[in-house]
Amino acid sequence: MRIKENKGLWWLTRVLSILIIVFSVLMFMGYRVFPEPGEIKPLSTKAIIGFYIVGIGFIGLLLAWKWELTGAIISLIAFAGLAVIFPLVLVPSPMYLWPGTAVLFILLWQRRRKTNEEKMDYKTDVDKI
Repeated sequence: MRIKENKGLWWLTRVLSILIIVFSVLMFMGYRVFPEPGEIKPLSTKAIIGFYIVGIGFIGLLLAWKWELTGAIISLIAFAGLAVIFPLVLVPSPMYLWPGTAVLFILLWQRRRKTNEEKMDYKTDVDKI
């Protein structure tokens, strides 16, 4: 039963991370590559740093596919850094999907670890018989 629960969470985290990254890249392209006439402005240093931090956060989400805990922590730290630079990120918005997905990766890591410990306990119990 636990394996099916983990599998659903496994798929949820991956689908959410792909949707977040793809949507963000499309929004960036719409903002920078196809701007409205008269809206072409150079990026400020603050905005450039913000884009790098977002990139690091997305790399964290991608790393979480292989290493759930490490990637999720990188992503959460990047979100916190972005919140320091742009406090408006903390206003309730769809941006909460990003740290929410990272928290789900941590939850998945915890569940998988617990499932593996239960398997190890079962093996040692069987070996004793």
